[in-house]
Amino acid sequence: MDYKIRTSGSLLIRVCTMAIFLLLAARNFYAPLVRTGMLQYIYILYLITAVMYAQMIYRDLYFLFFNKTVLSVDENCLHDYFNEVVYNWSDVESTRQKHGYLYLKLYHPQDYLDKIGNLQYRMIKKLWYKPGGKHNEFLVNIGLADADKDELSKLLEDYRVNKKS
Repeated sequence: MDYKIRTSGSLLIRVCTMAIFLLLAARNFYAPLVRTGMLQYIYILYLITAVMYAQMIYRDLYFLFFNKTVLSVDENCLHDYFNEVVYNWSDVESTRQKHGYLYLKLYHPQDYLDKIGNLQYRMIKKLWYKPGGKHNEFLVNIGLADADKDELSKLLEDYRVNKKS
């Protein structure tokens, strides 16, 4: 089953916040409130903040505007398009769900570290990965998927259990 991204209030708030910072940067560049000292360059701070917001939400907007699949589940694998990772059910030792995230404990997590396509997620996982550590779980944001969370959780658990037996 393929799931598209859902439009959330938090995404809308982040887009509006980014737009406000861009407007503040433009307004302070063309008509600064303070014309002396370092405060006349405050538009640079507004612009940097807007760029940081854009980096945080560009993947969400890409999946939303181009109507791309964010999560795909079948009997062989779980494909997380958002982080560009394919998890085979035969490699999944256990799963747990908490706060809209699916935590996957894998038999060989080090094999998946270089398979992560999302650069930010890959760097974070490599930074925090410790061989033999008990918190080496991979995370899938099922809160992004436009689906009933209970139904999706049941489907994921069924696939995991059926693949093991």
